[in-house]
Amino acid sequence: MHPIKSLSPFGKLTFVAVLAAGLAVQPFARAGTLFVNANDPGCSPTGPVYCEIQDAINAAAEGDVILVSSGTYAPIQVDTDNLTIQAVDGGDVVIDSMGVKGISGVTLNSDGVTVRGLIVQNMVGVFDPAIFATVGGRGFVV
Repeated sequence: MHPIKSLSPFGKLTFVAVLAAGLAVQPFARAGTLFVNANDPGCSPTGPVYCEIQDAINAAAEGDVILVSSGTYAPIQVDTDNLTIQAVDGGDVVIDSMGVKGISGVTLNSDGVTVRGLIVQNMVGVFDPAIFATVGGRGFVV
């Protein structure tokens, strides 16, 4: 076997410089899909199928989509920008505030959040809204 020979005296140096430059570039933000299904016997607080919506939110990155299967879930708080939380499979996805004073079903502390198809129930009073938004800027879609 013959060793590979460089076509130029700078071949190895050029390769190293290109490799180093490639490693220095930040990767593109991932846009993934996370799944929540409290009825799945394999669900887990660490995924890949989450038991609670909040666990998926905590694991999500900006731009991710969280698909939620039918079931009843605890209140959620969203602190990740540009997140989509969406009901799937045609069943009811219920956020239950459990009748506890001071608890909103959905609290949005971030921009660009989309929430689709969720039912929020059992809020106690006027000051405990189904959805409480503390955001500015780009807003949210419900």
